Amino acid sequence: MTPDARGLYVGAAQIAITDSVTNNLTHILDAMTRGADMGLELLVFPETALTGYSPAIGHGREAGEWPAIEEALGRIAEAAARLGLWVAVGAEAWTGEAWMNRVYVYSDLGAAAATYDKVHLTGSDTAYYVPGERPTVFDLRGVRVGLQICYDVRFPEGYRALLDAGVEVILQGFYGSGATPGRSPCSAPTCARGPPRPAATWWRPTSRAPCRSSSRRSSIPRG
Repeated sequence: MTPDARGLYVGAAQIAITDSVTNNLTHILDAMTRGADMGLELLVFPETALTGYSPAIGHGREAGEWPAIEEALGRIAEAAARLGLWVAVGAEAWTGEAWMNRVYVYSDLGAAAATYDKVHLTGSDTAYYVPGERPTVFDLRGVRVGLQICYDVRFPEGYRALLDAGVEVILQGFYGSGATPGRSPCSAPTCARGPPRPAATWWRPTSRAPCRSSSRRSSIPRG
C-alpha cells in the first residue's frame, strides 16, 4: 500500500475578542501575518472572532452594520491571498432577514471556500441568531474538512453526519478561548500580555477518527 503523504500544518489563533469589528480585524490580520511567517497552511479563529459574540456583549447588531462586516471579511480574504494562507474565521452574518452565527473559510487564493452556520444554539443564542440547517464539508488540498461551532460539540449527530460525508478533519471555533487567562491554557496568557502568536499542530491521516482542530486548544503550546 502506498503511504498517504498528505498533511496540514494548522494553527489556532486564540485572540481576545471585543464588540469592535475594527479592533478585532486588526488582531485577525496580525495573527494571519504571524501564522504565515510560521509556515502555517491553515489558521483557525474562534467563534465570532470578527464581530464579537452578541450573548456575551449583551446586545445584538443592527442590519445597517452588515456592510462594514462584509468589508472586513473582504480584507481577510485579501490577506489570505497575499499571505498564501487558508483561514477559517467566525462572524455574525446578516441574511437579509436575521442574523446567523457563521464561520467563513477563505482559500490561500482569497476565494470563498465554505461557510457554515451554527446549527445548535444555546438558550442565549436564540435571542440573537437563527440556526443553520446542515453541516458543511469542503476539500482542502485533498483533505476532506468539516466545520462546527462551539455548542455543536454537545450534539454527536453533527459529527456523525460529517463522518458519513468522509470528513477527516473538523475545524471548530469556540468563543472566548483567548479572552482570559485560564480559559484556554495553551495560549490565553500570551494573548493577555501581547500580540497573539498562533498555536500550531500537524495533521496526518490515520485510521482513527478525524482530528478536531479547534481554536480552543492545541497539542503544541505557544512560546
